[in-house]
Amino acid sequence: MGENTVNKDFYSKLSIDNPINRQIDNIQNKITYHEELTTQTRMTDTSLFKDLSPLEYLNTTSHNIPDNIISSENLSQIRKLAGLFSKGTTSFFGFETRLGSTDASSDYLFAVSSKNMERDALMRFLKYEIPDDLKNKSEWRNLFNFTMKWSDSESDIYKNVLGLWLEFDTAKLSENYEIPNVFLQIRKTRIDTYEDEQKFKWVILQALPLLTGESLPKKIEENLINALKKLPKETSLIHVGTMLSRKAYGVRIVINRIKPEQIIPYLKSIGYNSETSELNQTINEISKYSSRLILHINIGEKIDSKVGIECSFAEDKYHLQNEWKNLFDYLENKGLCIREKREALLDFPGVAQENDDEFNFETYMVAPKIDHNNYSSALVRYLSHIKIVYKPNEGFEAKAYPGVRLFGKPF
Repeated sequence: MGENTVNKDFYSKLSIDNPINRQIDNIQNKITYHEELTTQTRMTDTSLFKDLSPLEYLNTTSHNIPDNIISSENLSQIRKLAGLFSKGTTSFFGFETRLGSTDASSDYLFAVSSKNMERDALMRFLKYEIPDDLKNKSEWRNLFNFTMKWSDSESDIYKNVLGLWLEFDTAKLSENYEIPNVFLQIRKTRIDTYEDEQKFKWVILQALPLLTGESLPKKIEENLINALKKLPKETSLIHVGTMLSRKAYGVRIVINRIKPEQIIPYLKSIGYNSETSELNQTINEISKYSSRLILHINIGEKIDSKVGIECSFAEDKYHLQNEWKNLFDYLENKGLCIREKREALLDFPGVAQENDDEFNFETYMVAPKIDHNNYSSALVRYLSHIKIVYKPNEGFEAKAYPGVRLFGKPF
C-alpha cells in the first residue's frame, strides 16, 4: 500500500454492522491530503487525530500499512479486535512482524497510558462495554480486577504503573487471539537494598496475581527477585509481562540500558545455563548497528533459554530516524530478513498533521504528556525497534515493530 492517496475502497468494505464505522465514514469524508512537504510528511486540513477509538486510529493509517506486512485477512482480524475498544483507550499502537518470512501476518498491540484518561477509557470498556463472550473469560475478568486497582489512587499499582501494553496474537489466527498478553510499563526499578526489595513486593503480591488469577509460585518469585538483585550497573527493569494467551508459565522481564558486554555475564549470573557463544557473537555484531539494546528474559522455575534483544537507537527520532538501513543490511546478509519486508518497513515512516506547522521535537510531544486537549495533533508512523530472538538449537529470528503514535503541539 503506497503513500499517495487515501484508500477509499478500503473503508467501503468495512462491515456495516459495526456502529463505529459510521464515525470512520465521517473521518474518511474529511480527510484531504495536500502537497507533499517531504518524502515522509503529509498534512490534513482538519483536526482528526485526537480522542479516536483504536479502530479509527487503525483505519486512518491503513493505507500506509504495506500489504506484505499485514494481509487483508490479517487486517480484518485486527480490525475486529480494535473495534471492541472505546474512544480514547490508546494513542499509541503497533504491530509485530517476522522479518525472515513471506507470511503477511502480524500481531497487534496497543498501549494504554495512565494519563490523558486512557486508563479511564479502558476501565469503561471493561466495566460496561465488553462483549459477553469476553466478559466470561477469566483472562478478561482478571484484567478488569487489575484495572480497578490501577484506578485506585491509594494503591501501589496506581503509583507505579505508568501504562500497559495489550498484545494480541493475531498473526496465528488462533482461537486465543482475543486473549491479550499484558506488559506493565513500570517506574524504573532496581533491587540494590532490602528496602528496594520490599518496595517491589507490589508486583509479586498484587499486580501479577491480579493479572493471572493466582499467586506467583515461590520459586518463580525467588528467581525474579534474584534477577533484579543481579542487574548490572545503570540498568533497570522497565516492563513486567505475563503471556496470558500462550498459557506460558512465568514472568517476562524487560531490562533497559544494558550494554552488549553485560548481557552474557548477567544471564549466567541469574542461572542461564544454555550455550552462549553463538548468542555472544550476534550481540557483538548487532551492537555495531544499534546504539540501544533492551533485554527480554522469561523467568520461570528456571531461566528460560529463549532470549530476546531489542535493537534501536538511543536518541528517539521516530519517523526521522535514518539509521535503520545498516541494521537491515546486516539482518538480510545473515538470512534473518527478506528484502520485501525490509523495503516495506523502510517506506513506512511518515507523519500526518492537522495543520501546516513545521513538525519538530522542540514543539511537538507525545500526546499523553499534554495535560489538556488544546493542542494541534500529528500522527507519526515509525519503526519502534527490531527484536532478535535466540533459542538454543533453533537459532535466531528477527521481528520488527512498526508503530503509530499521537503527538501534539500545545496551543
